[in-house]
Amino acid sequence: MKAIKTMLAAAILLVVAPVHADQMTSLRKTVPVNYAVVAQDHLPLAEQGNVKSQSLMAQLYLLGEGVRQDDAKALEFARKAAEQGDVNAQVLAGVIYVDGRGVPRDEAEALAWFRKAAAQGDSEAEFQTALMLSQGRGAPMDEAAAAGIFEKLATSGHAESQYALSIMLTNGLGVERNDEQAVAWLRKAAAQGLVSAQFNLGLMYEIGRGVEQNDKQALEWYGKAANQGDADAQYVLGTFYASGRSVKRDDRIAAQWFQRAAAQGDAEARVYLGEMALEGRTTPATDREAMTWYQRAAEQGDIEAQHYMGLLYELGLGVKQDPERAREWYRRAQETYLRRSAA
Repeated sequence: MKAIKTMLAAAILLVVAPVHADQMTSLRKTVPVNYAVVAQDHLPLAEQGNVKSQSLMAQLYLLGEGVRQDDAKALEFARKAAEQGDVNAQVLAGVIYVDGRGVPRDEAEALAWFRKAAAQGDSEAEFQTALMLSQGRGAPMDEAAAAGIFEKLATSGHAESQYALSIMLTNGLGVERNDEQAVAWLRKAAAQGLVSAQFNLGLMYEIGRGVEQNDKQALEWYGKAANQGDADAQYVLGTFYASGRSVKRDDRIAAQWFQRAAAQGDAEARVYLGEMALEGRTTPATDREAMTWYQRAAEQGDIEAQHYMGLLYELGLGVKQDPERAREWYRRAQETYLRRSAA
Protein backbone atom coordinates (compact mmCIF):
# COMPACT_ATOMS: atom_id res chain seq x y z
CA MET A 1 0.00 0.00 0.00
CA LYS A 2 1.24 3.43 -0.88
CA ALA A 3 2.17 5.44 2.20
CA ILE A 4 0.50 8.71 3.10
CA LYS A 5 2.13 11.42 1.06
CA THR A 6 4.03 14.09 2.91
CA MET A 7 5.16 17.47 1.69
CA LEU A 8 7.18 18.23 4.81
CA ALA A 9 10.34 16.96 3.13
CA ALA A 10 9.52 18.60 -0.19
CA ALA A 11 11.73 21.13 -1.88
CA ILE A 12 11.07 24.79 -1.16
CA LEU A 13 8.60 26.08 -3.70
CA LEU A 14 9.52 28.83 -6.11
CA VAL A 15 6.69 31.31 -5.69
CA VAL A 16 7.64 34.73 -6.96
CA ALA A 17 5.22 37.45 -8.06
CA PRO A 18 4.58 39.05 -10.42
CA VAL A 19 6.73 37.08 -12.87
CA HIS A 20 6.58 33.48 -11.67
CA ALA A 21 7.92 30.75 -13.98
CA ASP A 22 4.51 29.11 -14.34
CA GLN A 23 2.92 32.48 -14.96
CA MET A 24 5.41 33.11 -17.76
CA THR A 25 4.42 29.87 -19.42
CA SER A 26 0.79 30.91 -19.16
CA LEU A 27 1.50 34.37 -20.54
CA ARG A 28 3.20 32.92 -23.60
CA LYS A 29 -0.05 31.11 -24.41
CA THR A 30 -2.29 34.15 -23.98
CA VAL A 31 -0.48 37.47 -24.18
CA PRO A 32 2.62 37.94 -26.38
CA VAL A 33 5.38 39.26 -24.12
CA ASN A 34 8.78 40.27 -25.39
CA TYR A 35 10.92 39.80 -22.31
CA ALA A 36 13.99 41.12 -24.09
CA VAL A 37 12.21 44.47 -24.46
CA VAL A 38 11.03 44.30 -20.83
CA ALA A 39 14.62 43.70 -19.71
CA GLN A 40 15.94 46.45 -21.94
CA ASP A 41 13.48 48.93 -20.44
CA HIS A 42 14.01 47.93 -16.80
CA LEU A 43 17.75 47.24 -16.59
CA PRO A 44 18.76 50.95 -16.66
CA LEU A 45 16.11 51.72 -14.04
CA ALA A 46 17.34 48.85 -11.87
CA GLU A 47 20.92 50.08 -12.11
CA GLN A 48 19.71 53.52 -11.05
CA GLY A 49 18.14 52.04 -7.91
CA ASN A 50 14.48 51.60 -8.85
CA VAL A 51 13.26 48.94 -6.44
CA LYS A 52 10.51 47.43 -8.60
CA SER A 53 12.83 47.23 -11.60
CA GLN A 54 15.52 45.60 -9.46
CA SER A 55 13.02 43.00 -8.28
CA LEU A 56 11.85 42.36 -11.84
CA MET A 57 15.38 42.06 -13.22
CA ALA A 58 16.29 39.62 -10.45
CA GLN A 59 13.45 37.37 -11.60
CA LEU A 60 14.35 37.70 -15.29
CA TYR A 61 18.00 36.84 -14.61
CA LEU A 62 17.04 33.89 -12.44
CA LEU A 63 14.70 32.47 -15.09
CA GLY A 64 16.75 33.49 -18.12
CA GLU A 65 13.88 35.43 -19.68
CA GLY A 66 14.87 38.31 -21.94
CA VAL A 67 18.45 38.08 -20.68
CA ARG A 68 21.05 35.38 -20.43
CA GLN A 69 20.39 33.33 -17.29
CA ASP A 70 22.69 34.57 -14.54
CA ASP A 71 22.26 33.48 -10.90
CA ALA A 72 24.83 35.99 -9.66
CA LYS A 73 23.01 38.88 -11.30
CA ALA A 74 19.71 37.57 -10.00
CA LEU A 75 21.01 37.56 -6.45
CA GLU A 76 22.63 40.98 -6.86
CA PHE A 77 19.38 42.65 -7.87
CA ALA A 78 17.28 40.57 -5.48
CA ARG A 79 19.36 41.66 -2.51
CA LYS A 80 19.30 45.31 -3.54
CA ALA A 81 15.52 45.30 -3.75
CA ALA A 82 15.05 43.04 -0.73
CA GLU A 83 17.16 45.28 1.48
CA GLN A 84 14.83 48.13 0.56
CA GLY A 85 11.85 46.10 1.69
CA ASP A 86 10.51 44.70 -1.58
CA VAL A 87 8.57 41.61 -0.53
CA ASN A 88 8.88 39.80 -3.87
CA ALA A 89 12.63 40.27 -3.83
CA GLN A 90 12.82 39.00 -0.27
CA VAL A 91 11.04 35.80 -1.28
CA LEU A 92 13.30 35.49 -4.32
CA ALA A 93 16.41 35.93 -2.19
CA GLY A 94 15.14 33.15 0.06
CA VAL A 95 14.64 30.90 -2.95
CA ILE A 96 18.13 31.61 -4.27
CA TYR A 97 19.79 30.84 -0.93
CA VAL A 98 17.78 27.72 -0.18
CA ASP A 99 18.51 26.32 -3.64
CA GLY A 100 22.14 27.45 -3.67
CA ARG A 101 21.69 29.24 -6.99
CA GLY A 102 25.05 30.87 -7.75
CA VAL A 103 25.97 30.90 -4.05
CA PRO A 104 26.61 28.18 -1.47
CA ARG A 105 23.32 26.90 -0.08
CA ASP A 106 22.54 28.82 3.10
CA GLU A 107 19.26 27.79 4.71
CA ALA A 108 19.66 30.16 7.64
CA GLU A 109 19.98 33.09 5.24
CA ALA A 110 17.04 31.80 3.21
CA LEU A 111 14.86 31.53 6.30
CA ALA A 112 15.82 35.04 7.35
CA TRP A 113 14.58 36.43 4.03
CA PHE A 114 11.41 34.37 4.10
CA ARG A 115 10.70 35.69 7.58
CA LYS A 116 11.17 39.28 6.43
CA ALA A 117 8.65 38.74 3.65
CA ALA A 118 6.32 36.89 6.01
CA ALA A 119 6.42 39.84 8.41
CA GLN A 120 4.95 41.91 5.59
CA GLY A 121 2.05 39.48 5.29
CA ASP A 122 3.21 37.49 2.26
CA SER A 123 1.38 34.17 2.56
CA GLU A 124 3.82 32.18 0.44
CA ALA A 125 6.72 33.44 2.54
CA GLU A 126 4.82 32.44 5.67
CA PHE A 127 4.27 29.00 4.18
CA GLN A 128 7.97 28.61 3.31
CA THR A 129 8.87 29.71 6.85
CA ALA A 130 6.57 27.10 8.36
CA LEU A 131 7.87 24.44 5.99
CA MET A 132 11.48 25.11 6.97
CA LEU A 133 10.67 25.21 10.70
CA SER A 134 8.85 21.89 10.43
CA GLN A 135 12.01 20.35 8.96
CA GLY A 136 14.56 22.11 11.13
CA ARG A 137 16.08 23.82 8.13
CA GLY A 138 17.81 27.13 8.78
CA ALA A 139 16.80 27.05 12.45
CA PRO A 140 16.14 24.46 15.15
CA MET A 141 13.06 22.39 14.41
CA ASP A 142 9.92 23.93 15.85
CA GLU A 143 6.93 21.82 14.84
CA ALA A 144 4.53 23.69 17.13
CA ALA A 145 5.41 27.03 15.52
CA ALA A 146 5.14 25.49 12.07
CA ALA A 147 1.73 24.00 12.85
CA GLY A 148 0.53 27.37 14.11
CA ILE A 149 1.53 29.09 10.87
CA PHE A 150 0.02 26.31 8.76
CA GLU A 151 -3.24 26.61 10.69
CA LYS A 152 -3.38 30.38 10.24
CA LEU A 153 -2.85 30.04 6.48
CA ALA A 154 -5.15 27.03 6.21
CA THR A 155 -7.97 28.98 7.82
CA SER A 156 -7.56 31.65 5.15
CA GLY A 157 -7.94 29.02 2.42
CA HIS A 158 -4.30 28.30 1.51
CA ALA A 159 -4.51 24.79 0.01
CA GLU A 160 -0.88 23.77 0.56
CA SER A 161 -1.14 24.79 4.21
CA GLN A 162 -4.39 22.88 4.62
CA TYR A 163 -2.57 19.82 3.30
CA ALA A 164 0.51 20.42 5.46
CA LEU A 165 -1.65 20.85 8.56
CA SER A 166 -3.36 17.53 7.79
CA ILE A 167 0.07 15.87 7.77
CA MET A 168 0.92 17.43 11.12
CA LEU A 169 -2.41 16.27 12.58
CA THR A 170 -2.10 12.77 11.14
CA ASN A 171 1.33 12.30 12.69
CA GLY A 172 0.95 14.38 15.85
CA LEU A 173 3.70 16.78 14.85
CA GLY A 174 3.56 19.97 16.90
CA VAL A 175 -0.11 19.30 17.60
CA GLU A 176 -2.14 16.56 19.21
CA ARG A 177 -2.85 13.79 16.73
CA ASN A 178 -6.37 14.09 15.37
CA ASP A 179 -7.31 12.04 12.30
CA GLU A 180 -10.80 13.54 12.04
CA GLN A 181 -9.42 17.08 11.82
CA ALA A 182 -6.77 15.87 9.40
CA VAL A 183 -9.48 14.54 7.09
CA ALA A 184 -11.41 17.81 7.37
CA TRP A 185 -8.38 19.80 6.20
CA LEU A 186 -7.58 17.24 3.51
CA ARG A 187 -11.10 17.61 2.19
CA LYS A 188 -10.69 21.39 1.90
CA ALA A 189 -7.35 21.09 0.09
CA ALA A 190 -8.60 18.29 -2.16
CA ALA A 191 -11.65 20.36 -3.11
CA GLN A 192 -9.23 23.02 -4.37
CA GLY A 193 -7.62 20.43 -6.65
CA LEU A 194 -4.42 19.78 -4.69
CA VAL A 195 -3.42 16.38 -6.02
CA SER A 196 -1.52 15.13 -2.96
CA ALA A 197 -4.50 15.97 -0.78
CA GLN A 198 -6.79 14.07 -3.14
CA PHE A 199 -4.54 11.01 -2.90
CA ASN A 200 -4.31 11.16 0.88
CA LEU A 201 -8.06 11.63 1.22
CA GLY A 202 -8.54 8.54 -0.92
CA LEU A 203 -6.15 6.64 1.30
CA MET A 204 -7.91 7.74 4.49
CA TYR A 205 -11.20 6.48 3.06
CA GLU A 206 -9.54 3.23 1.95
CA ILE A 207 -8.12 2.42 5.37
CA GLY A 208 -10.90 4.03 7.41
CA ARG A 209 -8.71 6.48 9.27
CA GLY A 210 -10.41 9.61 10.54
CA VAL A 211 -13.47 8.67 8.52
CA GLU A 212 -15.68 5.64 8.03
CA GLN A 213 -14.08 3.18 5.62
CA ASN A 214 -15.56 3.64 2.15
CA ASP A 215 -14.02 2.15 -0.99
CA LYS A 216 -16.39 4.10 -3.23
CA GLN A 217 -15.16 7.40 -1.82
CA ALA A 218 -11.56 6.15 -1.94
CA LEU A 219 -11.93 5.34 -5.64
CA GLU A 220 -13.46 8.74 -6.33
CA TRP A 221 -10.55 10.64 -4.78
CA TYR A 222 -7.89 8.33 -6.19
CA GLY A 223 -9.51 8.87 -9.58
CA LYS A 224 -9.31 12.66 -9.25
CA ALA A 225 -5.61 12.44 -8.34
CA ALA A 226 -4.88 9.87 -11.05
CA ASN A 227 -6.52 11.99 -13.71
CA GLN A 228 -4.21 14.84 -12.69
CA GLY A 229 -1.26 12.55 -13.40
CA ASP A 230 -0.43 11.31 -9.90
CA ALA A 231 1.52 8.06 -10.34
CA ASP A 232 0.72 6.72 -6.87
CA ALA A 233 -3.00 7.14 -7.45
CA GLN A 234 -2.71 5.52 -10.88
CA TYR A 235 -0.98 2.53 -9.32
CA VAL A 236 -3.60 2.19 -6.58
CA LEU A 237 -6.44 2.35 -9.10
CA GLY A 238 -4.68 -0.41 -11.01
CA THR A 239 -4.68 -2.62 -7.91
CA PHE A 240 -8.41 -2.05 -7.39
CA TYR A 241 -9.25 -3.14 -10.94
CA ALA A 242 -6.72 -5.99 -10.94
CA SER A 243 -8.19 -7.46 -7.75
CA GLY A 244 -11.82 -6.54 -8.37
CA ARG A 245 -12.01 -4.64 -5.10
CA SER A 246 -15.31 -2.72 -5.02
CA VAL A 247 -15.28 -2.65 -8.85
CA LYS A 248 -15.70 -5.28 -11.51
CA ARG A 249 -12.34 -6.94 -12.10
CA ASP A 250 -10.92 -5.66 -15.38
CA ASP A 251 -7.33 -6.52 -16.29
CA ARG A 252 -7.40 -4.23 -19.30
CA ILE A 253 -8.26 -1.15 -17.23
CA ALA A 254 -5.84 -2.27 -14.50
CA ALA A 255 -3.02 -2.56 -17.04
CA GLN A 256 -3.82 0.87 -18.43
CA TRP A 257 -3.48 2.48 -15.00
CA PHE A 258 -0.32 0.50 -14.23
CA GLN A 259 1.18 1.55 -17.55
CA ARG A 260 0.45 5.21 -16.87
CA ALA A 261 2.14 4.93 -13.46
CA ALA A 262 5.02 2.87 -14.88
CA ALA A 263 5.63 5.50 -17.55
CA GLN A 264 6.35 7.92 -14.70
CA GLY A 265 8.84 5.51 -13.14
CA ASP A 266 6.64 3.82 -10.54
CA ALA A 267 8.53 0.62 -9.67
CA GLU A 268 5.55 -1.10 -8.03
CA ALA A 269 3.47 -0.61 -11.16
CA ARG A 270 6.24 -2.14 -13.23
CA VAL A 271 6.36 -5.17 -10.94
CA TYR A 272 2.60 -5.60 -11.20
CA LEU A 273 2.78 -5.41 -15.01
CA GLY A 274 5.47 -8.07 -14.93
CA GLU A 275 3.27 -10.32 -12.82
CA MET A 276 0.30 -9.79 -15.11
CA ALA A 277 2.39 -10.67 -18.15
CA LEU A 278 3.67 -13.85 -16.53
CA GLU A 279 0.12 -14.84 -15.60
CA GLY A 280 -1.19 -14.12 -19.10
CA ARG A 281 -3.42 -11.28 -17.93
CA THR A 282 -2.21 -8.74 -20.51
CA THR A 283 -2.74 -8.87 -24.26
CA PRO A 284 -0.48 -9.90 -25.77
CA ALA A 285 1.27 -11.46 -22.78
CA THR A 286 4.78 -12.87 -23.07
CA ASP A 287 7.60 -13.89 -20.78
CA ARG A 288 9.72 -11.32 -22.57
CA GLU A 289 7.26 -8.57 -21.64
CA ALA A 290 7.42 -9.69 -18.02
CA MET A 291 11.20 -9.62 -18.18
CA THR A 292 11.15 -6.05 -19.49
CA TRP A 293 8.92 -4.75 -16.70
CA TYR A 294 10.78 -6.62 -13.95
CA GLN A 295 14.14 -5.39 -15.18
CA ARG A 296 13.03 -1.76 -15.16
CA ALA A 297 11.75 -2.08 -11.61
CA ALA A 298 14.79 -4.07 -10.47
CA GLU A 299 17.16 -1.41 -11.74
CA GLN A 300 15.24 1.08 -9.58
CA GLY A 301 16.09 -1.04 -6.54
CA ASP A 302 12.76 -2.83 -6.10
CA ILE A 303 13.50 -5.96 -4.04
CA GLU A 304 10.59 -7.99 -5.37
CA ALA A 305 11.59 -7.23 -8.95
CA GLN A 306 15.21 -8.15 -8.26
CA HIS A 307 14.06 -11.48 -6.86
CA TYR A 308 11.88 -12.11 -9.91
CA MET A 309 14.82 -11.30 -12.19
CA GLY A 310 16.75 -14.06 -10.46
CA LEU A 311 13.82 -16.42 -10.95
CA LEU A 312 13.45 -15.58 -14.64
CA TYR A 313 17.14 -16.23 -15.28
CA GLU A 314 17.02 -19.41 -13.21
CA LEU A 315 14.04 -20.79 -15.17
CA GLY A 316 14.89 -19.24 -18.53
CA LEU A 317 11.62 -17.32 -18.85
CA GLY A 318 11.82 -14.44 -21.31
CA VAL A 319 15.58 -14.77 -21.34
CA LYS A 320 18.24 -17.41 -21.92
CA GLN A 321 18.68 -19.56 -18.82
CA ASP A 322 21.69 -18.34 -16.88
CA PRO A 323 22.32 -19.68 -13.34
CA GLU A 324 25.13 -17.18 -12.72
CA ARG A 325 22.94 -14.17 -13.61
CA ALA A 326 20.20 -15.67 -11.45
CA ARG A 327 22.54 -15.82 -8.45
CA GLU A 328 23.66 -12.27 -9.16
CA TRP A 329 20.07 -10.96 -9.01
CA TYR A 330 19.24 -13.00 -5.90
CA ARG A 331 22.35 -11.51 -4.28
CA ARG A 332 21.32 -7.98 -5.26
CA ALA A 333 17.88 -8.54 -3.76
CA GLN A 334 19.43 -9.72 -0.50
CA GLU A 335 21.85 -6.78 -0.41
CA THR A 336 19.02 -4.32 -1.03
CA TYR A 337 17.01 -5.87 1.79
CA LEU A 338 19.92 -5.77 4.24
CA ARG A 339 20.80 -2.20 3.30
CA ARG A 340 17.26 -0.98 3.86
CA SER A 341 16.88 -2.95 7.08
CA ALA A 342 19.99 -1.27 8.46
CA ALA A 343 18.84 2.22 7.45
